[in-house]
Amino acid sequence: INNALSAGRAVAVGTNGTIVGGAPLVASHAYSVIGAWRDSSGIVQIQLRNPWGFNPSPDGLVTISYATFLANCNLLCYTTS
Repeated sequence: INNALSAGRAVAVGTNGTIVGGAPLVASHAYSVIGAWRDSSGIVQIQLRNPWGFNPSPDGLVTISYATFLANCNLLCYTTS
């Protein structure tokens, strides 16, 4: 994810038809991927942006753990140029 973002590529992810674990995501929806990092406890966090501009915050930004990401997302794509 970060390699593609650092190269200036757009990265997007699609969510599953059902959201599990109480994740703050919309089912069967696409999100822009803003970034990924390891937090102070070593857990990888993924920041997404809802293009609808909300969920759960008014700016559409949501941060989820990598485990939540894997459980709820089924397609990751990025531009090649």
